[in-house]
Amino acid sequence: MIAEWKLKRVEELHGDYIEYVYDIVDEDVRGGLKAKAAYLKEVHAGNAGQEPHTVVLFEGNKVKQVKTNNARYGFLASSNKLLEKVTVNFQGETLRSYAFDYKEGAFHKEMLTGVRQYDNTGKEVAFQNFDYYDDVQAEKGYVPFKDDSEKWNTHDDGLDAGFVNPLKTVSKRFSDKPTALGGTTSSSVSGSFYAGVGPWDGSKWKSNTIGGSYSYSSDTSKGLSAFVDLNGDGLPDKVYKSGGSVYYRPQVKTDNGEVVYGEPVKVKGISNFSTTKSSTNSFGAKAVVGWNVLTAVVGTDKSTTKTKTTQYFSDINGDGLVDLVSNGKVYFNHLEFDQSGNAVPTFTLSSADTPSPIIYGGKVDTSVMEVSKDEQAEAIKNSPMEDIVRVWQAPKDGTVSVAGQVSLVAPTGDYDADEYQKADGVRVAIQKGGNELWNKTIAKGDNSPYSAAVSSVAVKRGDRIYFRVQSGSEETSNGSFDKVSWSPIITYAGEAMTLPNDLSSTEYKPEDGAIYDVNTSANVENGASVEVHSAFHKPVTTDDIVLSIIGSNDKKDSAGNDNTNYIEKTVFARTLKANEAFNGDSLNISLENTEKLTNFSFEISSTSNVDWKSIGWQASVTYKDSANIEQTIAVPAHYKTFANALAEGKPYLTTATDTIMVVSPVLTLSDNSINGQITLTAKTENALVGKKSFNIENGILKADTLRFATTAGKNIWFEYSYPATISDEAVASASVSIQKDAAGLVTENVLAGFYAENDNLGFGMLYRGWGGFVYNSAEGRYAKPIDESLLKLPENENDKVDPLTMAFTPLGTDQTSMDKWVGQRQDIYLTATEASTARLTEQDVLLSNPLDNNTEVAGLAGEYLQGTGAAAVSQVVSSKSTVVQGGARGITHNNANGSSKTEVAMMDMNGDGFPDIIAGGTIQYTNSQGGLSGEIYKGIGANNSDNASEAWGYGGNPVASVSDITKLISGSKSSAQNQQSSWLAQFSISGSAPKNTDEAVESFIDINGDGLPDKILSDKKVRLNLGYAFTEPIDWELDRIQSGKSLSYNLGVGTGINKASGSFSAGFGIVTSENEEEYNLIDINSDGLPDKVWKNGNGITVALNTGNGFDEPISWKGANALSESASTAESVNAAFTVTFNLLTVKISTNPGASTSHSINRPTYSLQDVDGDGYLDIVESEKESELKVT
Repeated sequence: MIAEWKLKRVEELHGDYIEYVYDIVDEDVRGGLKAKAAYLKEVHAGNAGQEPHTVVLFEGNKVKQVKTNNARYGFLASSNKLLEKVTVNFQGETLRSYAFDYKEGAFHKEMLTGVRQYDNTGKEVAFQNFDYYDDVQAEKGYVPFKDDSEKWNTHDDGLDAGFVNPLKTVSKRFSDKPTALGGTTSSSVSGSFYAGVGPWDGSKWKSNTIGGSYSYSSDTSKGLSAFVDLNGDGLPDKVYKSGGSVYYRPQVKTDNGEVVYGEPVKVKGISNFSTTKSSTNSFGAKAVVGWNVLTAVVGTDKSTTKTKTTQYFSDINGDGLVDLVSNGKVYFNHLEFDQSGNAVPTFTLSSADTPSPIIYGGKVDTSVMEVSKDEQAEAIKNSPMEDIVRVWQAPKDGTVSVAGQVSLVAPTGDYDADEYQKADGVRVAIQKGGNELWNKTIAKGDNSPYSAAVSSVAVKRGDRIYFRVQSGSEETSNGSFDKVSWSPIITYAGEAMTLPNDLSSTEYKPEDGAIYDVNTSANVENGASVEVHSAFHKPVTTDDIVLSIIGSNDKKDSAGNDNTNYIEKTVFARTLKANEAFNGDSLNISLENTEKLTNFSFEISSTSNVDWKSIGWQASVTYKDSANIEQTIAVPAHYKTFANALAEGKPYLTTATDTIMVVSPVLTLSDNSINGQITLTAKTENALVGKKSFNIENGILKADTLRFATTAGKNIWFEYSYPATISDEAVASASVSIQKDAAGLVTENVLAGFYAENDNLGFGMLYRGWGGFVYNSAEGRYAKPIDESLLKLPENENDKVDPLTMAFTPLGTDQTSMDKWVGQRQDIYLTATEASTARLTEQDVLLSNPLDNNTEVAGLAGEYLQGTGAAAVSQVVSSKSTVVQGGARGITHNNANGSSKTEVAMMDMNGDGFPDIIAGGTIQYTNSQGGLSGEIYKGIGANNSDNASEAWGYGGNPVASVSDITKLISGSKSSAQNQQSSWLAQFSISGSAPKNTDEAVESFIDINGDGLPDKILSDKKVRLNLGYAFTEPIDWELDRIQSGKSLSYNLGVGTGINKASGSFSAGFGIVTSENEEEYNLIDINSDGLPDKVWKNGNGITVALNTGNGFDEPISWKGANALSESASTAESVNAAFTVTFNLLTVKISTNPGASTSHSINRPTYSLQDVDGDGYLDIVESEKESELKVT
């Protein structure tokens, strides 16, 4: 291989000549590596056919202190000797000579201080000395920056992240605006779910349970503004997005040297410039220790994150203008000029439009990133399909038919079009018992209504009919956009009659059972005084309604010991008469709380069933916490219904003689353990005409009568309502005896209805038979009918539950919206008219090779210089984190350790100016035309880092550590910083500021200054890049690569509430994470060699790179940081707990959801902003101003 052409001989027409003689030597690099060096040794001049008459000798053995080498020839080459003497000989005698003197200058660079000329006798006859400006004041210990700073006006273009909470103006720390150095906004949707089992402890929250949890977060980051050279003049411009367009303000230097930023120019051909998407999933076994609010989470979670940058700037064709890679396509940048002479960056799909066209060809080798069967199986396992199931439980024997229409709901609003492309429709089915009666597969985009009908189905009381919605019938079916409109109607054969509350005796509709019940309580600290603000509504009803507030102190202490002074009492009650109607009337109550009660719950009750779905009580509790900050908690009400219809009566038609009715209860109970009161009501279809409560002792009703006035021609229904649960077998018979004469000798027996409270066994209230649940269809269950034997709650406090494998999960009322029942995540829900299903975590489990790219490339074009389009790759990082949680008395300690690894990236590895593909530990090289050459280097590894975090907070969700300092791929750092702030906004920080540390483990960095990225290994040895190969590892005196930390802060005021380790949360969270780089390899003195630079107190310290090692550390005066940024996140959080009590066993489920918006804004950087090649200090706290030193 010829690496370099050296001039050897010059000969003129008559034969006179000049010859050049070189000395080829080996020079030491490090670790036994040698570099080839070629030095000019002699120059001979002579006449034709004769020996040379003049010989010039070049001598020099002095070695440079800063040694350089490069491997662009495919081997190491260097030139590290200094010329010390030149001797001119003529005809074998010395004619004259020259000597060169050097001294050490700044950064250990040798400076020529003088040239001395000697005659043929060796006598000095002339000299020339040189002196130099010392701009960096090396003799004074280096002062590389000016004393004064300049302030550049970068203009306020009104950019912000669109935060909605009013606290963004309270402190600059919590701003939602970018700086002059840029800004990246993120939006994320998060969810969590916990299921646990434990002994019944009287708490409505998840205390004293052991189980499993998962959480997920989906994050999209977009570039809002950037500080980048867009027009190729070497000066960073202000680039920003406004509306649906990208603009830039070019940096311009005026005639007097002032720096200004010009008027905005609209960029053509692109509408975004940076997009990064991240998906995080965490799973773990947990224990919630303590009682009520004084709980902490103990357990370990495994968290995985996949980050993919689909849009980023990169110079693909090597012309000095950044291009845009967008979803695998390359938009090439070239300049056009408008009528005013402004340079307009214009992006097109063809490089033929640019000054440097490329000919794209070749094919990406996708085999290095093939998805294995084990990886695919793991993805399916970690995100099972969770079918939403509406259930109807037959209240009586008979024959029923099912009617109704089902249709797939089309997405509306601002939905993710990329995710919708992956959607694949749903499968719906009707099942009775263990047999499917009907099913239908509905494809994506098919929004037609389909009849979902079944006739002549025989049912016994207690039989269940299921209405199942599945994400699909394949193991890898997509879980996105799987919502249907479906409100089935079940009708018994036989005569239809109208029951009290205008209900049908034969027709059962889901809306009849749409009662959004919540059985929870508000906890107030230290038994503070309470203000209740509420509104209620009710129409005229068939019985009186009672609104009650029940207060209690803590039943147990944090150690689980019984409170001997436990109190539970009704602290407020108001009766609303049956004939009264209210429509949002206010009800405000002051509770002095002299007994220091800490828990308050709200209840709607009656002595019989009414039209429950039309009654509501929206209440909130306000109190001052231990920090004297006012807190307000919304507390939904619990409905005390009589959902268990043990018997249905028959109507009695009044006659003309029935003016005063005397009715005697006739009730036979087979259970002599039943005691208490029971109420007998007499109702028409829509009114109460009489009621009376009777005592039951040892299963025997105490004799008494019910008297009421009535008129002829009315159907009256008699119903018993028992305010407790009893078994189905307990009611032997239920009727009333109506006295037909004054003496009571003539009576008529009429069948009466019997209603009791219902045990919630996970199917919901089952009022009018309607309920629902979530069915995990993993392990092949997606292809089979629902297995009824799996539809049960844990029966033992030692039973293990895991959200990944639970076949049966109860629904709970969404306590934020109060308009649906939700499952493990917000898009698994049920209403009276809709059913929505999804997968548990990732909605798309069909793993794809990140190197697959079916993008069509623009063909050959161009009049003079021809070029094509090009394809590129989206860049990918995968991260893992293990989170260990522990704590006590309401505070959870979160300790995490993790790692991040670049899976796919683009970087010019062979020095041809075109970025190569790095994926799966291999490099796929480009050729000289910008296409893929087919040449591959394997086993080089990737960029990766280790990270750790620690936090204390009231929340229970794990907070994973992130790589927020190390730049693994474009966009990954700002995305990770925003993610961390969003998670902490949900965690509810308590105590000291949470800390995250990040340390690069392996990286590609040009360590020897030849422009080729070298590989730094985990042991910090270096493999020098030879263009298409790498040397063996050598020691380069490295001990670190890059590291830093972030500290996070909340606002410190009552923006949100988080109780009992996330058993209940509501309100805003707002957190800022301040990120600081503490160490990096940076070319601090602009000699092309990366130096060791680290934070040291309030300044930075530097160890200069000498080309084969590093010098002693020195202080780098003027700079006080390497780089700094801040990420602020606002989060709207909601979580609630649904608790089931089965005898001595407690089962708790705890769904949570959060929506976050965040912004990352750089505030301090060392970078060249004036185009002189030297690093400047740039600082910014606002969009319109840049401070430059």
